[in-house]
Amino acid sequence: MRVGRSLRFALVSILCLCSPLSVPSQEPKSPADWFSGASDKMTLRMPGCAPFHLHVTFKANPGEEMLNRADKASVITGDGVYDEIWLEPHKWHREVTLGDYHAVEVEGDGGRKMQAGTDYEPSRVLMLLDSLLTPVPKSLFSKENGRSGHWKADTVKAGDTTLMRLSSSFGNQHADFFDSYYFHLTTGLLLMSNSKGLITLRSGFQVFDNKAVPKDLVIKAGERTLLEAQITIAPAGEVNPDWFVLEGPAAEPGMTLRPLQPSDVRMPDLGEGFSWISQELGPGPAFSMFVVLDRSGHYREAEILLAPSPREAAIILSHFRRQHIKPATIDHSPCQVQVLVSVL
Repeated sequence: MRVGRSLRFALVSILCLCSPLSVPSQEPKSPADWFSGASDKMTLRMPGCAPFHLHVTFKANPGEEMLNRADKASVITGDGVYDEIWLEPHKWHREVTLGDYHAVEVEGDGGRKMQAGTDYEPSRVLMLLDSLLTPVPKSLFSKENGRSGHWKADTVKAGDTTLMRLSSSFGNQHADFFDSYYFHLTTGLLLMSNSKGLITLRSGFQVFDNKAVPKDLVIKAGERTLLEAQITIAPAGEVNPDWFVLEGPAAEPGMTLRPLQPSDVRMPDLGEGFSWISQELGPGPAFSMFVVLDRSGHYREAEILLAPSPREAAIILSHFRRQHIKPATIDHSPCQVQVLVSVL
């Protein structure tokens, strides 16, 4: 089976830039092996990994918010910079700027601390850091998750190159949604993912301490580009102890730049919002959206990723922008969580 033209072009571009890595002695035998193998090759922040300096410039673009004429766009856009010095799992410095938003988070001898101009992290910052910190989500291969048995494995062609594709689908008579992950058959690297309509492309891999780090990262929803990033990595070099020190008390568990997923936190009951959809629109609305539930319980920067019916999508987003519920918590601390929702 061959992939479509636009996907084939993207994957060929990735493969042409991919630097060689050590090749597995044998092909992974199960979906969990593909995910865990890619994670081993692409995850930088593990005990024993080499200290590094990561520098990222990125451009945050608008999403499809389905706004009325009187509504103002809420997705924070513009040029941004992310900088990270990592020495070991409990000694690091992260700093990010996007528009008026600026935040610094450190962990060192004084514990973890954070300073930010606001207690809300923009969705595009979350998308970027999620891809940088966890290139392959652990939920895809952990024994506790149980998804490994639901993946279909097949090979697809990108130009003259064969890729391994793992896909999972769910749907009904109204629509079908697919999650899919594409791996380089030789190196085992994860090149592209599509999770509920949120597409991540990595290209131009550079090798650092036998880990694969993309030079270019693109996040899309369909043909709409949400984020573009250029990444450089180098040894940490000479270290200034002041980089790991911030004034003030230790950060609350819920105050962090680390993108939190629903599985990481204690989630509030989201049923009210979704029961409203069936009551107002009847059976059959199908959509996929990305939204941030902030520390006060408001939905922020809601955008549609997939929507067979634009009219229904606009009604749904308008509803969520008006919602106010209890916030998610982690260790009893209110926290921000990114929510990727598909409804059929």
